[in-house]
Amino acid sequence: MKTKRFMYRLLLFTAAILWVDNVGAQRFSLPNEDGVTITYEIVGNQVEVVSDYQNTYRGTVSIPSDVTYDGKKYEVYSIGKLAFIYRDELTSINLPNTIKRIGTGAFSECSALATVKMSEAIEFIGERAFAECSLLESITFPNTLLTIGKQAFYGCNRLTQIELPASLTFIGDISLACRNITSVVSHIEEPFSTYAFGGGNTQPLTTATLCVPAGTKEKYLNTSGWEFANIQEIIPLKGDVNDDGTVNVADISSIITVMANEENSVDADVNGDGVVDVADIALVITIMATSN
Repeated sequence: MKTKRFMYRLLLFTAAILWVDNVGAQRFSLPNEDGVTITYEIVGNQVEVVSDYQNTYRGTVSIPSDVTYDGKKYEVYSIGKLAFIYRDELTSINLPNTIKRIGTGAFSECSALATVKMSEAIEFIGERAFAECSLLESITFPNTLLTIGKQAFYGCNRLTQIELPASLTFIGDISLACRNITSVVSHIEEPFSTYAFGGGNTQPLTTATLCVPAGTKEKYLNTSGWEFANIQEIIPLKGDVNDDGTVNVADISSIITVMANEENSVDADVNGDGVVDVADIALVITIMATSN
């Protein structure tokens, strides 16, 4: 506990220095809809949430998608480095879909943080962004995410499942070295070398199951960092257009949407004839009828 207090005081001292170092940057503080004061820094026509040791964060904190300051409206696009580090009373964070970046150490060692509503537009998660968030039980990555920085989720040992989107191009060293992970689902078609899960005879490599896209198992086996003891290929469910694990009327709705928008969708082309039309709807109905 004494070590934690010392680290927190050191952080406050560091934050004060950062504030002085950024006196030239235009910063302002505003309450959100719940009355929680949040500090921002103007970056062009957008703003970034920044660290302010004077702010108190307890319970759930919701970041707004935009703020108005001095008569001008700004989009909130980023959570800055160390913005919420060591906030022991922060239990839940809601990030709007305008957030594209989470900076280094932004939520590191928030020991009570259990829930994160991730932005559906996030592209970058920085080094140690959520490191040592020991109560964090789940995290969802959208298919916009490109980078997970080094140690980003290191020590988040309540995480048991991780799903990696196909959009990822970089996963930093030991960023997902969480010892209680039992399942990793990767949608990455072309695996790249990574030390994200640790290495050698360590968890989760020795204990978790890795599920990979159909036809890619050999690629994963031959790529450094993916040496899981158990690797399985994901077998697509025919007719499951919306990829929710079942074939039902929602898949028919998805096909109709694709047809209405005149889109080209491999998933919606259920019969594989190169055209999305009523024949695909008929096949989904047949699959539904025969599976019951």
